Amino acid sequence: MSVTVKDLLELPCLRESEVLAGHGGLYKIVASISVLEYADVNSLQDDLFNNNEFSGGEIVISGLINVKDNVEAQLANIRRMAQVGEVGLILYYVGIFMPSVDKRLIDLANELDFVLICMPKNRMNLRYSEAISEVMEAIFKDQNTNIYFANEILERVSHLPRGQRNIETVLRMVSDRLHISLFLTDLSFNVLNFVAWPRTLDLNLDEIIEQLDSALPSEPTQIRLHETDAWLHQMPLIWNEKTQMHLFIIKENYPLSTNLLRHTNELVKLSVNIWNSKHSEFVMSELVQAILNDEPMNMRRLANYFKIDVASINKMWIIQPSKRMSEGDNEKLIQNQILEIAKSILKNRCRTLIIDVYDGSIIVFLDKQLAIENSSALANELEDTLAQSEIDAMLVACYNMETTTDVRQAYLSVSKHIENAKKIFFHKKQLTLHEILFAEACSELIASGEDAIKRKLKDIELLTTNEENRQTELLTTLEVFLLEANSNIAKTAELMFLHKNTIKYRIRCINERLCYPVTKMPEANDLYLACAIKRMLES
Repeated sequence: MSVTVKDLLELPCLRESEVLAGHGGLYKIVASISVLEYADVNSLQDDLFNNNEFSGGEIVISGLINVKDNVEAQLANIRRMAQVGEVGLILYYVGIFMPSVDKRLIDLANELDFVLICMPKNRMNLRYSEAISEVMEAIFKDQNTNIYFANEILERVSHLPRGQRNIETVLRMVSDRLHISLFLTDLSFNVLNFVAWPRTLDLNLDEIIEQLDSALPSEPTQIRLHETDAWLHQMPLIWNEKTQMHLFIIKENYPLSTNLLRHTNELVKLSVNIWNSKHSEFVMSELVQAILNDEPMNMRRLANYFKIDVASINKMWIIQPSKRMSEGDNEKLIQNQILEIAKSILKNRCRTLIIDVYDGSIIVFLDKQLAIENSSALANELEDTLAQSEIDAMLVACYNMETTTDVRQAYLSVSKHIENAKKIFFHKKQLTLHEILFAEACSELIASGEDAIKRKLKDIELLTTNEENRQTELLTTLEVFLLEANSNIAKTAELMFLHKNTIKYRIRCINERLCYPVTKMPEANDLYLACAIKRMLES
């Protein structure tokens, strides 16, 4: 048995609370509780969510005090929390700081199965500490009586976004559950994954491995760890009667029990089978996955094996075949065709190249020595070659990827918002990460409600006339001119199969109706956004 959100509602501290939304998530497992208050919304989203580890199963307490009057910020935070696997939010001080819970917040929580719990309204005597102590007590009691935690952890992982379902996440959950440090190695004792407890603990794994006997200890070895006694456990991971990997566990103050060791060993073996059956093999796809999952230890190991300077990479391409091209039996064939075409174009054209198929897309990492101009030329060459091969695919270029965290966030953004970006820029076969993020912003604005949409569409409604065809001509021309032709008359004419003079005339008509040139800043920004929203709403 594991503690669920529904179980928590029976606790004395939450008995008077009300579940406002997300009833579909009531049976999600709760592994911890945390308080979320902050001074700046942007700082929260960029620094906290992008840089911290989230392993799912956490319920959050907050009064949303600093965004109490900003519904859009509240919605953004609910999305972010659901995205990283948080199971719900307990709202405090509604009616005191936050006037009320907006219906849009309730609708979004229902859509995401994200449990939204409201503590009694207009009450100043509520204390976070009551919920924290009772929730953690319930979790500790459950963990002490339920040592067989494999099913619980596997279920928690299954609720996480796809990119977080991996061995690293499982090891983090086990580390948090048992307060242990773990590292996984291949047969040559190259470290594949490492998770420390506490996370700030600095361990020299090479030194620890060197101290082991060649036969490896069958019993725990007592070691000194930062002036503290600790026990090192080693367990082989065996398949087909052969050792394939080694799992090491470090527990401070006392050794781990035999039952917990066996259970952890079985869970790690099962996780390797589910999420990465070739975890100990040196294959290029592993390096791509390690970079995208922001696994520095695994990445360095593989980079050393392939003799690749990962630090020189600062560009990523994501090439995604269209759904039409990748249906049924054609999927792997199309992916491999794109992979070979990309390899043939990029080989010997850049110093560092990492390329492979990952989750249906072709991922390319390029080095910083390759200038943007050359990178754009290669992207154009790839687009032309794919078109000649009658392959319909979208290329997303992500520049200035300074860290693996940047890479991972870029990949997740592309995965989530590329379809909306295609609706906005449907003439394009190449997009940038900024255009993907723009599509995300448009989606959030649309989700914020009719009033916000009307305000943004106000100017382009000035182009409306009683002549329906005329209205369509002007609006369509404006969309292509701004969204896909970079405000270039000749390019607009080319995309619309019209003469340049026709486009010039239409732009002049648009300028007259708007009472300002469509290229004038900052007005052009608002028009650009309005055209994008219109396309998304009509697609």
